[in-house]
Amino acid sequence: TLNADTVSYILEHSEAQVLFAGKLDDWDDMKDGIPESLPCISFDLSPEEVQQKYTSWDQIVAKNEALSENTAREADEIATIVYTSGSTGNPKGVMLSFHSMAYAAQGAIASLKVTDQDRMLSYLPLAHVMERFVVEMASISVGFQLFFADKLDTFVADLNRANPTLFLAVPRIWTIFQTGVFAKMPKQKLDRLMKIPLLSGYMKKRVLKTLGLQDVRYAASGSAPLSQDTIAWYQ
Repeated sequence: TLNADTVSYILEHSEAQVLFAGKLDDWDDMKDGIPESLPCISFDLSPEEVQQKYTSWDQIVAKNEALSENTAREADEIATIVYTSGSTGNPKGVMLSFHSMAYAAQGAIASLKVTDQDRMLSYLPLAHVMERFVVEMASISVGFQLFFADKLDTFVADLNRANPTLFLAVPRIWTIFQTGVFAKMPKQKLDRLMKIPLLSGYMKKRVLKTLGLQDVRYAASGSAPLSQDTIAWYQ
């Protein structure tokens, strides 16, 4: 959701030397903020205009030998600068060390008892700090199976493809799921069926399977309050 002015500010403030342009929905709103002198690299899922204009990652890989040596970094070195949304002025660059990223990932792994048998669906941008330490860093640390969402229209299909055991979402996602269930079966009718002992268990499993959440052992909501009514319905 960044506009050209914000893109320009972040690139200048971070002293970026190269830009990787990935899967973007709002490229037209962003592109004017990229200096012509800044080298850019595209990916397969980049907008078509990006792929036509910039060198691709595949081209770079094809032309260069892979590095053979391991690169060791000190724990207190800066690993990344994550920029805030800028909702209260210019975005703030948060400097995170390799130790900070690893420590956060290990905390998530310990809290959720994550193992290499878990599965997750990645759908937030990998620049998002939550996605970085819970999904990216934890998957690298533990080695669990990671799936990536295609687009908003295929979100439920992507969930069914991933069949996650861990699922983290914002309140809007939980509300959309609930609305989708009610669109197939009115709330009043579903509530009645849920109260019938022989049907209750079947209906609960059917709802979860429809959403691709039947194997989720830990579900969470964050970034904003989730209404008590919605929490109660999911419980």
